[in-house]
Amino acid sequence: MEGYSATRPRRFVLGEIGGDVKKLSFIQWFGGKGMLLKFLKQYIPPHRFYGELFGGGAALLLNKEPAEREYYNDLDERLWRLFTAVKEDKQFQAKADLLLHSRRLFKRWRYESTDPFGIFYTGKSSFSGFYGSAWTSAVGAKSRGLSASASAFLSAVRRLDDIHQRLRDVIVTRLDWRQWIEKYNPDFEDWFLYLDPPYVGATRRSGGYKHEMTDSDHEEIIEFCLSAKCHIMLSGYDNKIYRRLEEAGWRKVVREMPCHAAAKTRATGLQGSGVCSRKIRSALNAFG
Repeated sequence: MEGYSATRPRRFVLGEIGGDVKKLSFIQWFGGKGMLLKFLKQYIPPHRFYGELFGGGAALLLNKEPAEREYYNDLDERLWRLFTAVKEDKQFQAKADLLLHSRRLFKRWRYESTDPFGIFYTGKSSFSGFYGSAWTSAVGAKSRGLSASASAFLSAVRRLDDIHQRLRDVIVTRLDWRQWIEKYNPDFEDWFLYLDPPYVGATRRSGGYKHEMTDSDHEEIIEFCLSAKCHIMLSGYDNKIYRRLEEAGWRKVVREMPCHAAAKTRATGLQGSGVCSRKIRSALNAFG
């Protein structure tokens, strides 16, 4: 089958500080799963081939043990350009190291869709992962006298070489998920797919994604999941469409997550982490 590799997977050791494994991350993206890594990783089954069809910030891919062959896919051209550049350009970190965390640069690149550096800058500097929505400017001191947002940006720059090394053997594509399935044919038991599509519209506010999905699109995902032989993990809020999986014997795991967005409103004047205090119930449907 296409994509088969008999080579032994290259081991990748994450950087450790004080004995704790440091999470690999370099961009904030709407719907990202960085805060759920520990929760998600416990459900990863043994596999040889791995694919993320709605890659986003690739939190799980970057922080899981490498497989023999791995695929990152996202239909958003900005993400495809960024991940391709970080993967292929050995000097990306050195060039990004020259950037400053500033509102002026954010305004310059706010609507950038072709320059990988502009996409990286905007993606890391946008409020709560909403690309280009507003400049994140948390003012609480973090370290070395820097603001929290400036410190987070510089930390992301320092991790770019690690990201480059981790992505070196990852195949980066920009395809509709159905085209990806048709091209790579992952319908074998040694495949593991993580599906984190834009959530069903009835479960959230509109917006946040450049490429939204209709209920019909989600129905197609469920049809694929029900017929596939590979291992699949599907994330989303509870909804009627996905309940077909439970009826078919899929295991459903629910995790409550607080919203830690930092914000300031004219009405309240509140600013800082935890301003948004609602809890989000996120469902994980795991098929092994």
